[in-house]
Amino acid sequence: MIPAPKAFLVTTAKNEAPYFLEWVAYHQEIGFTDIVVYQNDSDDLTHETLAALRDLGAIQYFYNRADVGMHQVRAYTRAAALPAYQQADWAMALDMDEFLLIKTGDGMLSDLMKVLPESDCLHLNWRIFGNSGYEVMTEELVTDRFKMANYQLGEVDNFGAFKCMFRPTLFNRPGIHKPNKALIAEDKIRYTNGSGLAPEQYLLKNFNSTDPGGCEFAQVNHYIVRDLCSFMLKSARGSAHQANRTIGHRYWRMRNKNFAIDDSMQPFQARIKVRMAVLDDASGGKLMKLRETAIFTHLARYYTMLQEPQIRAFRAFCKANPNAVDYTKTPRDTASETLDDTKTTSKTGKARKPASMTATAGSVSKKAAPKQPTPSDHATT
Repeated sequence: MIPAPKAFLVTTAKNEAPYFLEWVAYHQEIGFTDIVVYQNDSDDLTHETLAALRDLGAIQYFYNRADVGMHQVRAYTRAAALPAYQQADWAMALDMDEFLLIKTGDGMLSDLMKVLPESDCLHLNWRIFGNSGYEVMTEELVTDRFKMANYQLGEVDNFGAFKCMFRPTLFNRPGIHKPNKALIAEDKIRYTNGSGLAPEQYLLKNFNSTDPGGCEFAQVNHYIVRDLCSFMLKSARGSAHQANRTIGHRYWRMRNKNFAIDDSMQPFQARIKVRMAVLDDASGGKLMKLRETAIFTHLARYYTMLQEPQIRAFRAFCKANPNAVDYTKTPRDTASETLDDTKTTSKTGKARKPASMTATAGSVSKKAAPKQPTPSDHATT
């Protein structure tokens, strides 16, 4: 019998408190043995939730100081110095809105290794999920609630972004989409994708690829917008890696993909809920209370934001455009023109872009941020 692999998972976060319990429970359930979370500048019970999970031994948790736009890269560099990373058989970096879905056997990492035993680095494509028509955040699990997604790769002839699971002994550190810098000759590394295909059987371009096999064995479910409430809060928060990127009208119209049903997470629901309950019981009921309070906090911020006319107008735009542009039916050059609706016209007649949501949200009053973690919570690398 092949022993279960030692598998390392790292993520970065800012104001993701409602989602940690489900995300950690799920990835523990499928076989990740070491989960590491770096957070920065959160004020929504993220620190308290992560500290509770750390105290149970469920995760390693570090506060992550870095320059603007560099938090992910800094976190991954620190993660590569951890013994858990260096001793792992496999490593992966995922964002908090990404879930690795294994579609073979019982959905475990060990099942994936059985069908892909000759791999060193796996290109695992995203399947992007839309808001499924939901506006308001609830206590439902992300993996249960959102079932409307993009077309499956392989059904349409296009590229999709991927994330990588890789052998850490062969690369310098995790990266946002793929590991940083091979430590041996590239032609010695065995690459495959989520359908078990070799690189000559699919097309690669930067961190995008095709998959004629339709992600047969594994994919990354990317709940990129969640519900409209969560998306608008994300818009106000901005991108962790691309500090100058506006998450607004265009982002919604390109990524809120509700084209096809994907209910492949349904078999995991009972397992996720059981593991969440086990973690909550071990915390003395603290984790579930923190989750409920964090959801209430996010909802309160959403309704406070809606007092701003520009925010209400943005919500109206999103509701009036409930689906992304379908690139299988609209050529990309034409689609780009139709998406140019974020521009307004100045008095001089020249097009200009409106203020970003990040700037607008700055005018919304917030409670003072809680005390940041003590030095014992900080990364030492």
